[in-house]
Amino acid sequence: MRTTVLKTAAAAGLLLMGACAANGEVAVSSERISTTTTSEGVVPSDTWGKTIADLDVNRELWESRKSETYEMTYQSRCGENGWITEGDVTIAVTGEEIVLIAGTLPLEVATVDRLFAVIADTQNAETVEVAYGEYGQPMNINIDYSSNSIDDEFCVVVSEFDLTSE
Repeated sequence: MRTTVLKTAAAAGLLLMGACAANGEVAVSSERISTTTTSEGVVPSDTWGKTIADLDVNRELWESRKSETYEMTYQSRCGENGWITEGDVTIAVTGEEIVLIAGTLPLEVATVDRLFAVIADTQNAETVEVAYGEYGQPMNINIDYSSNSIDDEFCVVVSEFDLTSE
């Protein structure tokens, strides 16, 4: 499945679409929209609304767990930002404490709460794709803020995730 945003008004982050009716009148709609190409054809979807709805459900699931301690192995290799890793990074998180287990820490360390914050701040992104794990934690994030820009992407792939006892 491939998500493609058609055209956005940069400042507003909205899609401006026009359709010509049989009588020659043009109807204009401005809403944030994307299309998903499937074997059935192109299907429009409300990207921002779905992103926030999914985020809310998964954040609630994450916050309902009993443990604040987890280990996570991840990497980030796209865009030009402080999240980029040099291969896999494994961290142990207990509340606000982060301990490096393996790899080299990037400038911005990915924790579940920090990844939720990134997802919540994607209202101006053209493409947002997020997969969540069994506890509601983000496991795969791909964000492209502008298809016309180079190196504005954000991606994180979590390859291992374990809740640990406190």
